[in-house]
Amino acid sequence: MLGNFKRRKTNSAFSLNQYVMKTNSLIVQKKGSTASMNGKVSCLTTTIYKKIVDQLCAKEPKKLIV
Repeated sequence: MLGNFKRRKTNSAFSLNQYVMKTNSLIVQKKGSTASMNGKVSCLTTTIYKKIVDQLCAKEPKKLIV
């Protein structure tokens, strides 16, 4: 999913990418060990992606194509 967003090179996709990166680092900092959190973080990231993508598509259907 990250790869697809990077290839499109839209502002919406870039900010989405940055948001998820920040969210991931925050989760890891709060919970501690990265290794034990990998599964939960990726699961949560997918949920965050879906919510944001749904919102972006609703607001800007022409700019972001999933």
